[in-house]
Amino acid sequence: MTSALTISNDTVIIEDETRQEASDLLSKAGDHEFDGLLLVFNGQEHRLPESLEKLVLHVIVSAANGGAVTVRTMPDELTTTVAAEMIGVSRPTLMKLIASGEIGAHDVGSHKRLKAREVLEFRVKKLERQRNSFRKLRDSAL
Repeated sequence: MTSALTISNDTVIIEDETRQEASDLLSKAGDHEFDGLLLVFNGQEHRLPESLEKLVLHVIVSAANGGAVTVRTMPDELTTTVAAEMIGVSRPTLMKLIASGEIGAHDVGSHKRLKAREVLEFRVKKLERQRNSFRKLRDSAL
């Protein structure tokens, strides 16, 4: 079996053949309810945990749609520069959010560090506020 994937420096490049296979798989699934994913090794079936199922399905859907997917691990603590980038604000704005207590941080020497989990939660809340504001604006225009 030949591989339609190129792996270089921990980057997986999805080639046309794999993209087509992903698209075909989604077409076969159609509107059927998803029952989960199974791995088979040593002749035994093992169901993937839900969080891994979501990850694999996201990759398959993105591959089928021609999208790009980046999967990486994240340290427990982030620098202010990385946190600001993840939230989508400037570093000075992040420092104001920290000073006002809207997002937590702690000192490591003369630098601030933020917990990755808190940054991700803040980002989700920020996006939800933006969606709600857009909905209100859209509804008022109707």
